[in-house]
Amino acid sequence: MYKAVIAALIVAALAIGIYAAGDWSWDLPLLEQWVQSHPILGAGVYVGLFIASTILPVTGLPLLPLAARAYGVAVTCLLSTLGWWIGCVIAFEIGRRGRPYLQRIASPKTLSRCEQLITQRHTFATVVVLRLLFPGDFVGFALGLLRYVGFWTFAFASLLGTIPGAVIASYAGGELGHGRYGTAVAAVAATVVVLYVIRRLWEARTGAGQAR
Repeated sequence: MYKAVIAALIVAALAIGIYAAGDWSWDLPLLEQWVQSHPILGAGVYVGLFIASTILPVTGLPLLPLAARAYGVAVTCLLSTLGWWIGCVIAFEIGRRGRPYLQRIASPKTLSRCEQLITQRHTFATVVVLRLLFPGDFVGFALGLLRYVGFWTFAFASLLGTIPGAVIASYAGGELGHGRYGTAVAAVAATVVVLYVIRRLWEARTGAGQAR
């Protein structure tokens, strides 16, 4: 799963490069005008779409440049964090409440892997790291299956783990929205490197790499 995340980030960087090379425009005047005319409603719709993108197989990333242009990077970061975090918590609750059904369809290997990735002793810190490394839906659904992961522990830890990704994504979206493709690619590339380092440090500390 981690390799899939890294691959997705690399593909995103390549897509940005291709987009910039094509000299296309991010200008969506009608949509921007609507957002500027209905800022509160637009913010609500944005957060709702990001919640949906966390629990459904869709993505809200293409909205980042538009949001950054309409609201600024700081507000976009706040809205993105809120949407991704709420979606992650909802995924956790779905996993928790649907545990009897999910246990029947999830492979024993998957459940065993989840148990190995997180221990009761370091629950909070591990949830933060897992949320840094993996998408919110995967973390929420997977950890919802573990009985000893408490709701509030997961909620606060996943919030901390969501913020860094939201900051990077919002910054890169802002750069894209203003046509600064080079810095957007650099931000994505830096994210790949940082995630790789965090993964290695986490594996060295917990021995998770040997659990595969």
